[in-house]
Amino acid sequence: MKQFGDFNKDDVFRISIVTDDLEILTNEDLRSYKNLTSIVLENNQNLKKVDLRGNESIKYLCLGTCDKLTEINIDQTNINDIDLYDLVSLQSIEMDNKQLLNLQNLISENITKQFLYIEDAILESFDRRIKTTDDADEKNSLIKAYEEYLESSD
Repeated sequence: MKQFGDFNKDDVFRISIVTDDLEILTNEDLRSYKNLTSIVLENNQNLKKVDLRGNESIKYLCLGTCDKLTEINIDQTNINDIDLYDLVSLQSIEMDNKQLLNLQNLISENITKQFLYIEDAILESFDRRIKTTDDADEKNSLIKAYEEYLESSD
């Protein structure tokens, strides 16, 4: 990630990288930002992959209109609000069971479900989690959340 001047990275709570040449964003890029809670990456036309797996400090993520973004991994994070509008190339989104169970609250209102790539990626994430969850109660909860999501998208 680029350096943007001489400042204390502990004072950074939000990063906004809009219309940049960034292709991949991972936890390695963010490791020195200990108090970061919000990332805005909208309109990054070269962004292909976001992998924040295991990052427990991020609470909000905005990825709108990143036309080449194909892969998102927010598994094992505390992200409780995500903007996914206009992701025309999205193929995969990985979320943990907690996020899938809370999907209606997790995804901001501005996602339009007419963008089928987003919908397909979310449904595939549900399918993967349902298949790999061994706990019967959690599996039933995921199935119920999956069905509620399908009903809400009609």
